[in-house]
Amino acid sequence: MNIYVSKNGEVFGPFTDEQVRQSLHAGMFSANDLCWHEGRANWTPLGELAGVLPAGMPPLPTTMPPIAHFPAAFTAPQPEMLVSQPLISTIAPVDHSIAWVAAFVPLSGLILDAIFLSMGLSTWFATAIIIVINCLMLSADEKKLRALGFKTESLGSAWLIPVYLFKRVQVVGSGYGYAVCWMITFFVSFLHAL
Repeated sequence: MNIYVSKNGEVFGPFTDEQVRQSLHAGMFSANDLCWHEGRANWTPLGELAGVLPAGMPPLPTTMPPIAHFPAAFTAPQPEMLVSQPLISTIAPVDHSIAWVAAFVPLSGLILDAIFLSMGLSTWFATAIIIVINCLMLSADEKKLRALGFKTESLGSAWLIPVYLFKRVQVVGSGYGYAVCWMITFFVSFLHAL
């Protein structure tokens, strides 16, 4: 079934059932966004389309906001309104490898500390290097997520590493493993520096 989705007054699609489910899970669409497919008389909320909502999603609110941007007689997408490209370029699994490597970067600070101490240098240089490496990796991760179609504006600056990682979990919809791991490795390396 080809499904068209209206979000913020723009029509996107066509999408398959699976693409709509994945887009809902990734936060690209909400259950309140309007949808239409052949055989439907009117635009209706995605949440009313059978089999599209992911399992475990809470029930929709009982009251829906008024739909002011479509005339009452509007029943099907007009060809000039359809977008040839879907809202997201591909719906592919998100690669978390950069986030996981960044989670263990603080431990490499222990090695750099030992090297810098053997050279008679301050360990603050090693700390600065670790921060820069983490920030470069997370900046690359943000570009990768943006290329996949995720809205990365809410992630904040890569310089605030734990904030970035915890907000990344919310944007991508993954588990907190790498964010918690970064916190643990950071505190282990911090305790070692004391």
